[in-house]
Amino acid sequence: MKRRIPVGTVIARRTMVDAKSNARIVVSIGAPVFIGDGWDWACPYRISGLEKTLFGHAHGIDGIQALQVVGLTIRDALEKTKRNFSWLDQPYWQSGFPKFVNGIGIPAFERHLERVIESEHRRFPADLKAWQERAKSKNSPWRVDPRAAKP
Repeated sequence: MKRRIPVGTVIARRTMVDAKSNARIVVSIGAPVFIGDGWDWACPYRISGLEKTLFGHAHGIDGIQALQVVGLTIRDALEKTKRNFSWLDQPYWQSGFPKFVNGIGIPAFERHLERVIESEHRRFPADLKAWQERAKSKNSPWRVDPRAAKP
């Protein structure tokens, strides 16, 4: 069984909304703690507002790495609930817990991925506009029910 690291002092908190039930989901992150088990540090979190409160932690070689990784661990835990959330009144809550590219360990590959991301970021506005135009057609497979995006 996975060891539970107590959340202790909460250093950050985020509130989201469950799109189906309209319940407030609160993500709390505790201060990284030294655990000295080979990973050395853990950053605990708690997700409350679901039927069952979720607890977990992310490991790191030091406190900063544990703090950097905890967002990915939280995102994974939220995605496993298979629920839709909103954050800042937007259904794209994942942007609040982004994935990151660095840390792969191969600098040339990391730079390549960063260039790909930057390229996609520059062309995104044009792609979005084209997608929105295609979605206006009633028979378009790109059509999105506007009610589906509202929490």
